[in-house]
This record gives sequence, C-alpha cells and structure tokens, in this order.
Amino acid sequence: ESGFMQSLYWARFKRKQGLQCFHLEARQDGKLIGGAMLYAPADEKRSSVLIAPEGPLLPWHNQKLSEEIMQLLLKKCEQLAESAGAMSLRIEPRLPEPA
Repeated sequence: ESGFMQSLYWARFKRKQGLQCFHLEARQDGKLIGGAMLYAPADEKRSSVLIAPEGPLLPWHNQKLSEEIMQLLLKKCEQLAESAGAMSLRIEPRLPEPA
C-alpha cells in the first residue's frame, strides 16, 4: 500500500544525500500496523519541511484506528519538527481510490 519512498532502502539513500530520516512505527499487540518514514534537510539552522513521501502508511480499511494512529503520528511530528528545524509537515499518503 505504499511506494519505495517509505522503505528503509530509500531512507539509507536519503541519508547518504545528507537528509535526516525519521522512522515512526505504530504497533498493536507487537505487530506493525502503520507508520511513516519522514525526511528533512540536515541543516537545522534554516527552516525546512518535514516530508513523508508516499506516507504515512495506515490501516485505511479501519477508519477509527487510522484516525487514532494519525493523531499519534502528528504529535510525534510536532516534536520532530522542532528538533529538525521544520516549520511544516507534508504528507502524501497513498489512499485507496474512492468507491
């Protein structure tokens, strides 16, 4: 349900390009059920954007659970944005086509 830009392989590539990479996970009963890979420039002295290309990944079939996880991710993103010097967040989830 996602593209390669939410993979650990892509995160390694982006780190080599000098970006900060943040890996957020949502687990339920020890099982990974959602999360996001976020990227930001490594220069904290300038304002930047925290980006989750092709993410976050959420259990979209369960609206209530997706909303709960999204709220947790947003809270964590606020903390990350402060430490990364980011002034905004851009997400690009791959949502299923509407019926």
